[in-house]
Amino acid sequence: NGTFTGYSQVSHSTSEFDISDFVLEGENTLTVLVVKWCDGTYLEDQDFFRLSGIFRDVYILHRNKKGIEDFSVKTDIQSNEKSARISVSYSLYEKGNVISYVLFSPNGKTAHRGEADGGLFSIDIKSPLPWNDETPYLYTLFILVEDEIIPVRIGIREFKIDNRKLLVNNKPIKLKGINRHDSHPDNGYTVTRRDMINDLMLMKRANVNAIRTSHYPNSPLFLELCDELGFYVINEADLETHGMGYEVEGEWDWQRWSLLSRMPEWKEAYIDRARLLYERDKNHPSIIFWSLGNESGVGANHRAMAQYIRSKDEKAIIHYENSHLEFKAIEEGADYSDISDVESRMYPKADYIERYLADKSNKKPLFMCEYVDSVTTGDVYDYWSYVDKYDNFCGGCIWEFCDHAVNVPDGNNNPRYFYGGDFGEHPNDGICCLDGLVYPDRRPRPGYFDMKKVYEPFRGGFDGKGTIKIKNVRYFLPLSDLTAVWTLSHSVGKIASGRIESLQ
Repeated sequence: NGTFTGYSQVSHSTSEFDISDFVLEGENTLTVLVVKWCDGTYLEDQDFFRLSGIFRDVYILHRNKKGIEDFSVKTDIQSNEKSARISVSYSLYEKGNVISYVLFSPNGKTAHRGEADGGLFSIDIKSPLPWNDETPYLYTLFILVEDEIIPVRIGIREFKIDNRKLLVNNKPIKLKGINRHDSHPDNGYTVTRRDMINDLMLMKRANVNAIRTSHYPNSPLFLELCDELGFYVINEADLETHGMGYEVEGEWDWQRWSLLSRMPEWKEAYIDRARLLYERDKNHPSIIFWSLGNESGVGANHRAMAQYIRSKDEKAIIHYENSHLEFKAIEEGADYSDISDVESRMYPKADYIERYLADKSNKKPLFMCEYVDSVTTGDVYDYWSYVDKYDNFCGGCIWEFCDHAVNVPDGNNNPRYFYGGDFGEHPNDGICCLDGLVYPDRRPRPGYFDMKKVYEPFRGGFDGKGTIKIKNVRYFLPLSDLTAVWTLSHSVGKIASGRIESLQ
């Protein structure tokens, strides 16, 4: 109604504005100005097309004045998995009100109900059904205050690093991952529920169990689907300063790359991006790492981001690749190894992997936040020989899921996919955004099948003595749902064949 209400400049995070004092009875006018460039643009140099506009949901909430302002859900599970605890802390707009709650188990039965008035309540569960990528069991909690009902789906799980291993519910696991953008050839950053489910089904069929949201928080709905379908999420802040590393002449400068990450004037902007990431997504069981962004050098501002998240959740696992041991842009004598809980790398060489993993003084598990791409996926087998060999190698995420291109149909309405430079824009990434394992329309490229093969839930081999051995490399379930089909042949033809209906 003509009154300035607020401003935000974190493009892929949720913006919230309190319009209570400006709303009138009857007809109202809501005006939004979308700007394409601002100082925040320096923090958003991600590998994608730069597009404008509003590309996610916009809605107005009418809340009860006595309702819940905020809540946080945490879970603890005993090592023997015989019991677990769900803890919920909350704040109210008006203190002193009593809330009630009901918890339903994954089978729909009432597991617990009660009331609370002190800002905190906990629920003890006997024989819990834990959440993981193979069995993503979800409990449903309904919190009731006055006439408002807030539902939240809860996965009982615990993520931690112990003895250089990544553990889920006290069992060591490996992340069979891929990087994903919110991307559609016709709709740009706008992706529908159907689009997201299609992407996730393609990943499930390729045995993927982890997704890095490169390089920003994906749609809020995407995380709900990851909770439901069973994916570990490396949830990444909307932060990348790649453009800062280039001088006017185009030469790369390591010190310039870290400039904003070390300047005190930019500290609050960095913390804001960590806060918006964490506060929106803190109650999702699928988030295994909180990532502080991508390729932004490293500096004290990243440490401030990590400190914010740890102040909210002392068990949070923080990921940031550029804080690794050998980063060249840090000031002399500085040590930023405290920022990240995992030693993250992009496209590491084999000799480096072997050297790092064999050195017992390296206490962090190794994680590849990016490795291979559409033209080098044949290397996944070599990488995973090391992942299988070393307990302290917790896997990685292939770069990347889909090609980034926009559909500009020809005169006969046939699709044509344009990419960097096709519109005469400069600078551009050229073909570097066409490195996905599926085409823009989601048809699989050859590398998709390399990924599917190396991420299989089993390993097979011939022992040289007439026996074929199949090893289960799942972490929680047996292979009893799988059928083995075998054929014995030589140069003349098939000798024999058969099938084993269930791999016990």
